[in-house]
Amino acid sequence: MQPKVFEDKKRYRRKLAAKWIAICVMAVILILLALLKLSVEVCEWYSLNISANLIKFANILTGWMPFSLFEMLIYLAVALGVSFLIFIIVALCRKQFKRAFNSFVDFALIVVLVGTIYGVFAILPYGRAPADIPAYENSNLQSEQVYEMTEGYIEELSRLAKIQKRADNGELVIEGGLQGLNESLQATYERVLASDYYYDTDSTLKKWLWPELMSAFSISGVFFAPTGECNVCTAYYTTTTVAAAAHEMAHSKGVQRESDANLVSYYIMLNSEDNLVKYVGYYTLVGNMLAFVNTWCGEGAYDSLWDKLPEEYFADAEFAAAYSSGQGALGSVGSFFNDIYLQLNGTEDGTGDYHPSDETITEEVPDGDGGTQIVTRIEYSDVNKMLLYMFYSE
Repeated sequence: MQPKVFEDKKRYRRKLAAKWIAICVMAVILILLALLKLSVEVCEWYSLNISANLIKFANILTGWMPFSLFEMLIYLAVALGVSFLIFIIVALCRKQFKRAFNSFVDFALIVVLVGTIYGVFAILPYGRAPADIPAYENSNLQSEQVYEMTEGYIEELSRLAKIQKRADNGELVIEGGLQGLNESLQATYERVLASDYYYDTDSTLKKWLWPELMSAFSISGVFFAPTGECNVCTAYYTTTTVAAAAHEMAHSKGVQRESDANLVSYYIMLNSEDNLVKYVGYYTLVGNMLAFVNTWCGEGAYDSLWDKLPEEYFADAEFAAAYSSGQGALGSVGSFFNDIYLQLNGTEDGTGDYHPSDETITEEVPDGDGGTQIVTRIEYSDVNKMLLYMFYSE
């Protein structure tokens, strides 16, 4: 009897030691990836040669599935987490401390394993160079040209608004559903983004079986690299769904930072040959154009152009607000964890990275007479530099 007890203890210690070694090894891998992320050159090479191919392979495994594997994994993770928690609490109540400790180690091992798998796919792309999108670099804006630029923009917005397919109640309709939107966006990405910066991937748009769960956490979309799926919440209004699909697809093309993914998705929508996608792009960014007018031409010019916005624009804004008003019950929770996730990946602004704004910079410069003078200038966000590049004529 004694030898058997002794052997059981040795076996237990070996298993426990093996688990701790595995946890330590994976922790070292994560630390190594975090250190490698400090080199842009390493991130570029790894992203284009490793991450891109991993996502391609993942999409081969999951692309044929009519459901989101990521959604199923979320439910499984919640079930496992709750089960482990209950088991540990029960074991502690029964003073079965060894069993509780074993369960905790098993749970930690699973968490670190999942984190390592995700890290191998997605950590280094956060350290890549900025997205390769044409940008306006000069500073010689003239108020008359800004007004004409925005006026033309609103005219195109109005034209697009009037040719959209709508339901009987006036809501926008995605012809061909999510699959049609997927094909349209993939075709636009392939046509517009010729740079070697982007992955040659065809990740699939997936809608959740329970989209209300995503909307409850104010999540309009999620790209999960290990499954290669662009998950889109269909519980939101069409404008949000289309914009989220373009954004998540940008992630699948190797654009990991949120501000860059927004930038790329806007560029794609504005250059799309799909009238719905293009309209959503114009609809989403008209506020940026009007902000130029307000800055350069004053409130009177702003009000004049605001009055020229088509009635369909306001109707779609009301539809979007109505869809969102009953959602987001747990939005602060989703935003909290997303903010932590982004900061852990090196995004200092956290969720603020989604919508970087222009900066007004005041600096002291030489005045040419041996003295100095105070000069104020506007440093435009990358999105606004892209808009100026597309619509501002020198």
